[in-house]
Amino acid sequence: MPPTPTAVLIGGTDPFVRIGGHETFVLAHAEAAIRAGFDTHVFYVSAARTPPAMVGGWTPHPIRSPVRPLRGLMASAHAPFLARAIERFITRTPGPITVHAFGAWALVAAVVARRVGRRIAPIASAYTTLGHEMRSKLASVSAEHSARDRLRALLEHGWARAAARHAERRGYAAMSLVLVNYDSVRALLHADYALTVPIRRVPYAPLTAFADADLGAAAGAPYSRAVADAVVGLLPEEAPLIVAVSRQDPRKGIDRLVHALAMLRAGDISFRACLVGTGPLLGAHRALAARLGITSSTALPGCVEDASAFLRAADVFVLPSLEEGSGSLSLLEAMQAGCAIVATRIDGIPEDVADGENGLLVAPDDPGALRDALALLLGDAALRARLGAAARATFERRFSADTLVATVREVYTEFAR
Repeated sequence: MPPTPTAVLIGGTDPFVRIGGHETFVLAHAEAAIRAGFDTHVFYVSAARTPPAMVGGWTPHPIRSPVRPLRGLMASAHAPFLARAIERFITRTPGPITVHAFGAWALVAAVVARRVGRRIAPIASAYTTLGHEMRSKLASVSAEHSARDRLRALLEHGWARAAARHAERRGYAAMSLVLVNYDSVRALLHADYALTVPIRRVPYAPLTAFADADLGAAAGAPYSRAVADAVVGLLPEEAPLIVAVSRQDPRKGIDRLVHALAMLRAGDISFRACLVGTGPLLGAHRALAARLGITSSTALPGCVEDASAFLRAADVFVLPSLEEGSGSLSLLEAMQAGCAIVATRIDGIPEDVADGENGLLVAPDDPGALRDALALLLGDAALRARLGAAARATFERRFSADTLVATVREVYTEFAR
């Protein structure tokens, strides 16, 4: 009987500490690899001294690194430590092995490939470029943000220009195949790196597609305890609930959303809003909401254990991003929940949302446009129901767990050695 094929996933950042789009994207692929029949191992840098046991069928490999911070922006500094551990693992593992890196951590796969030669044909998934991400973060810092926020964005942009993007390019250029989920990302890779390696667009799915096949809210169902605690006291009590799930950093446009909510309030349009997520600008956005006088109707609870519970409770989901590079996993989760969606017309978002069909699209960096779209949905329950049902149908057709499992099985089998 032939040995079970092995999948080595290079996630880079610790999914037990830093939970964001990158980490959940990696974990969704780990779940898909297990279902596709692969013995699945996820490698990442971590400060943890005790490695966790097998999680959900995949084996975590936390690797200690003396370099800080533990982020993709520093992938080149962490690469020697991760690559050494992965090389040891590969040399003692029989049978076919597929090595799949994510984002800037493609450089680690490139280092491993040089060391083990033809034993592997590494592949990578790209969803933006570091240059594009840091340019957008710097450009998105507004007057609402502090001098410290601008300094942080300047330093990250400078590091990306000086070193990080060059390392990322070397990583992608050494891959046998680069996977993208959006044409917008393919265009970014060509524009920033002029890649000549094969780039293939493939479908994907969020992690919630594996954990909960039905995120949709039952009409009239009570809120979960976490949601109830977050929105308790928001007025008016019976007003529709707007939910955003996003990291609080400059690219996500949360400050523009807070201004849009203040405009709704000024226009006597009833709503409640819960802006879920943590990040370096959480304090600044809370202060902005207080200054604009909307804290009686708007909560910013920070990090929550289960963002899906908030999507189940939402009447409207809003994604005010100024940059995504590709699409948005929180947007896909909102589609899975059957939310009526308002999103900005940037990067890969229009590849998922058709304006007026399964959501509403508005121009980025335009609080007035956000206000108008939200006002339209808040005042029309039938429109919310129609768009929410269409969003759910889009999810079932394009972003199911089975879709990602089939993609992983096909690609990993093709590049297993």
